[in-house]
Amino acid sequence: MEDVDSIRKESRKRKYEGLTEEQIAEKKARKRIKKELADASYGENLANVDENANDDEVEIIKEKKSKKKEKGDRKVKLEPADEPQADAVSGGEEEEAEGPVNGKVKVLKTKLPINVLAVKMISFDECQRMAKENANCGMVIVKEKRHFALSYHLLGGNVMKSIDFILNQSVGKYRSVVRGVVIAVHGAKLIGNPRVIDDHAVFHCYAKVKQAVFQPISNQNYECVVKHISNDYISALILGAISITMPRDKNFRENLRGVSLEMGDTVLAKYTGISINRGLCSLRGNFLKIVKKGEKKEIKDEMPAVKVNTSTKFVDTDNESE
Repeated sequence: MEDVDSIRKESRKRKYEGLTEEQIAEKKARKRIKKELADASYGENLANVDENANDDEVEIIKEKKSKKKEKGDRKVKLEPADEPQADAVSGGEEEEAEGPVNGKVKVLKTKLPINVLAVKMISFDECQRMAKENANCGMVIVKEKRHFALSYHLLGGNVMKSIDFILNQSVGKYRSVVRGVVIAVHGAKLIGNPRVIDDHAVFHCYAKVKQAVFQPISNQNYECVVKHISNDYISALILGAISITMPRDKNFRENLRGVSLEMGDTVLAKYTGISINRGLCSLRGNFLKIVKKGEKKEIKDEMPAVKVNTSTKFVDTDNESE
């Protein structure tokens, strides 16, 4: 025991080595205040201090009080009770969390609306009508059994919303499974119950999807709208989303027959090939003829109003510096 006491005394002496008497007194005061504040509540810090405490000790307590208050403000931030923005996958929800004000604090989830990148072209009913009227238009109604792997937090009412979101992402993109570009999705129906495989972090489910797909047929003619005219080629859009490029060669000049081609004209193109890059496809074809001229936009020739300069003009005779 004597060895332990001697070691403690030596360690205490080392703490105060090189310090003045004022620094030692301040350090002891801080240590005493820490002990007194350990069992004291947040609002009663000043009340539990001795009446004989000097100004320095009171300032130390105030510093500690302000630091604790800052930490509390960082942990709980009260936000105005505005309406939360709805999510595309899961709707806007509110959570109640315990806080220092009135027992409960409304904490709103910061959910930003997800920007769905689906291309809105034509409706599914219109695609179905086109497929019935013309079998060579390239429009096909495809039923597909698709596999989905979703996270566990989507269990409940958000499963179908998540599936619809994934399906909308495929609109306007080429899918090798259906051998074409997805134009519209009619909907999805779950097949059977979801399954869990080993320790996967997701659950697996299958859905029956009905979708309209554009499958280009080789050497078939398609109507498209001209969007870009260059020195070497012409770019146009089929159904407002699928691009097709046509070279400006001798056949192009012969088929024009002296008519000028302009932006917005509807032309007939013969499909010859396709190139796919990251789900985006570009068709290749040859120009045949102009089907319909685009509507010309009226350009107003009105001159902008010009303000007349009414400032005084000086002549050489008005020079006052003689």
